[in-house]
Formats: sequence, structure tokens, C-alpha cells
Amino acid sequence: MKKVMKTFLVLSLLGFFACNKKSGDLVLASSAGVQVNSSVIEKILQDLPEQSKSELENSKQAMEDFVMNTATQLASIDIIAKKAKEAGVEDGQDYKTRLSLGEQELLIRIFVAQKFTAKEEDLSDEQLRAEYDKIKATRSKEELKNFPEFEAVKARIKQQLVSQKAQEQFQAFVAPLTAKVEIDQANVAKVADDFYKGKDLDDKVVISKVGDASITVGDLLLSLGDISLEDVRKQVKSKQEAEQFFAKSAENLGVNVQIEQIAKDEGVEKSEQFAAELKEIEKILLVNIYLQDELFADLQVDDAQVKAEYEKIKASNKDLGPLSEVADRIKAQLLAVEQERLVMGYLETLKAEIELNRAAIDDFVYQNLSKDAKDAWDDEKGDEASEK
Repeated sequence: MKKVMKTFLVLSLLGFFACNKKSGDLVLASSAGVQVNSSVIEKILQDLPEQSKSELENSKQAMEDFVMNTATQLASIDIIAKKAKEAGVEDGQDYKTRLSLGEQELLIRIFVAQKFTAKEEDLSDEQLRAEYDKIKATRSKEELKNFPEFEAVKARIKQQLVSQKAQEQFQAFVAPLTAKVEIDQANVAKVADDFYKGKDLDDKVVISKVGDASITVGDLLLSLGDISLEDVRKQVKSKQEAEQFFAKSAENLGVNVQIEQIAKDEGVEKSEQFAAELKEIEKILLVNIYLQDELFADLQVDDAQVKAEYEKIKASNKDLGPLSEVADRIKAQLLAVEQERLVMGYLETLKAEIELNRAAIDDFVYQNLSKDAKDAWDDEKGDEASEK
């Protein structure tokens, strides 16, 4: 049974943004062989929710703290990636296998985004009004009393129709690809039976074919990512449902193989976007695997800890189900908390290796403040100069 490697917590909080270095880029933080440029922080800043971004833009101190903390954590991640390379993580089979899957997912994602993106300008006001009237016709008299006017929801309706159109285009594209996938019904039935009975699965068993490519149980397990077979087993209520799960997965993987090849044929893997985003995937994998080996390898939560946490939660939540129903969820939560503690502690030790460029940070902070915040900072600098 496959072990699931948990995602590095800091990565999920910060995210990674593939940015090419631009002229005028400032180096905000550096370490040996590592540097964090202002274009990366700028992209993170611009992608924040409007309210959060506004709060930062109107406060010199808040913006400064944000930039320094983000630059430090990104530099730490780069340092860990460098340590992972030095430790030979890139040479391991786990890394190579996961990178191969990451490349396929990236090719498909970029291809689908480029190929099946409907345009808002293709929708007329008449189409939007018709959709509005259709939605309105489904509402009760009571709901219609507070039903918004057309102009108030026009933008949302437009986005919904754009997404719907793109989805319809994609489904039409996928239909003939699905027909080309040959499911090995006998193998699928055998795998489903073993799975339902709780047996270990043979990852070499072929469950579908498309052209010369064969999809195995091992391919399916790898595609699950952070979802384990134990998670799937909790959702499967019968042997028939298990068979449906494996058959559908075999079909989807066969479709993915075809889309990957089409994306390659159309030159997606030669694009700048693919190259930039692949670098970030490589970095994420290096960091995840390195931390798994260095910090999480011996991490365990025993039954006593789970029971103690259950009793603690039960004291304030009388509706909590029996321990047997929530034990796995509580265990996962305790593991996540412990992983975060270990990661944060490790990041703290890396701070000594990072040099923050305060002059560049001040420059970047000033550039990204609102006019009022800039004026206040200028006044503060003037007061300091007068005192001297």
C-alpha cells in the first residue's frame, strides 16, 4: 500500500509563482547561491485578496513585515531545495517518478487552459439577460422579493456562462479520446475485489490501454497524490462501487495520456510558461521529499494521543461521533500540527543563513505603498532629518 507524503505546509501557505527576472528587479534576500527577487514578492502581493492588499498598502509597518517574512520564507525554501540537491534527492526514484507525473499534469493544465478558454466578449447582453430571466423563473415568490437586479449580477452570470462554455468545449474534445481507451474489465474486477477485501494491490497489473501505452495500478496509485487508498476505501460502500472507481480511474488516466501527447505535439513543453512552472514543481518536490526524509520520517501519533485529543474535543462538542468514526481524522490533524511545528522550527534555524537587504526592502516597500502611506513615511523621514 502506498505511503502518502504530506505537502510541505509553508508551500501551501505561500504558494510558488514562476516569475522571470525583470530589469530593475531588486534582490531582497540572499544566501549562498540563493536569492529572492522583488518580482516574486510583487506577484504574491498582487495575488492577495483586495482587502488584504489594501491593508498592506496603507501601512508601512505591515508592508515591511509582510515583505521581510515572505522573502525570508522563500529564501528558506530555496535553501532547503539546495540541500535536497546536495543530498541526492534528484537521483532518487521517488523524485523521478513524481516529477514525471508533475510534468504530465502541467502539460495538461496549460494545454486545457489555452485551448478551452471561452471569451467574455463573445457573450451579448441579450444572452446574459436570457440567462438571468431563466434563473429568475426558477425562484419562488418569496425569493423574488429580494432578487437582485440584472446589472448587479451581470458580471457573475457572464463568468458562469464563460466557464460553462469552456467546460462544454472540453467535454466535446474528451469524448472521442475516451472512446479510444480499452479497459481491461477482468483485471479491473480482480483489482476491485482485492481492494474491497483489504488485500495489497499488485501495482504492475494493467487496467487499461490506449495505443501502445499501458496504464497500471501503480499509475493509478501515483495519480492519487495526497489521497491514500485508505481515504478511497472510506468512500466505497460496495464491491460494485470499487469496480466503478477503478474502471473510471483507468479511463481517465487513458485520456490523460492522450491529452499529454496532443499537448506535446502542439509544442506546450517548449513554451516559456511550461519551463518556468516546471522549475517550481521541481523545487516543491525537492523540498517535500527532503523534509519527509529529514523531519517526518519517524513522526508518529499513537492511539493514546488520538484518544486524549478525542476526549478534549468531546468535552466542548457533545455531538462528536464515536472515536472509531473520527479517529483517522483526528490522527491526521495531530500529524499536521506536529509537521507544522517541526517545519517552523527548522525554518527558524535557517534564518541565520539569510541576509536581508534592508535598503532594497525599503525601496520595494515604498514603491508598493498608497499615496497617503508614502506621504506619512516621507514626513517621518523629514522629522528624523530635522532631529539630526
